[in-house]
Amino acid sequence: MSEWIDLLSKEKSFEMCDHKNYLWVMHADKIPPHIGISVNNCYFSLKVNGKDVKYAISKLLDVLNSKLIPCLVIELTTELTLDNINKVYSHYSNKIIKNQTCLTPILELFKQNNSFIIHELLADLYSKDCLKAVFGLNLPENFVSIPTYNKTIVDQHIFELQDVKRR
Repeated sequence: MSEWIDLLSKEKSFEMCDHKNYLWVMHADKIPPHIGISVNNCYFSLKVNGKDVKYAISKLLDVLNSKLIPCLVIELTTELTLDNINKVYSHYSNKIIKNQTCLTPILELFKQNNSFIIHELLADLYSKDCLKAVFGLNLPENFVSIPTYNKTIVDQHIFELQDVKRR
């Protein structure tokens, strides 16, 4: 099991704070999960069918809660600015293309080039004391961590989603 998951607070509920940065791991109990990032109540995410840029966290929380999507919200100690995140996401087209995943722009933000899955990124950020707290939303009672997967599984999942979109 990953050490960073020890930061998961089962007693404390998540309360959004305007001036904090968060990673959002959606479908945290599925293979593969999806990841996005927020700063100043603005959410960013690269997806197969588009990208979210400056999406309001209040709307994101409404969707997560209405659809009961299992999600980890990871508070970061790293200082990121809205301008910096916006600049990175502006370099990406409105959907995932070859050799990209939802993780790609986040890796760019953290200047990572050796991570291919969320586990690797979180382990690296944890080792650098960049993770402050982990909160769970709509998690199953038996949740212990993000399931293990690899880059091949991510690439196959993206291909399948893109294939469905083409039909």
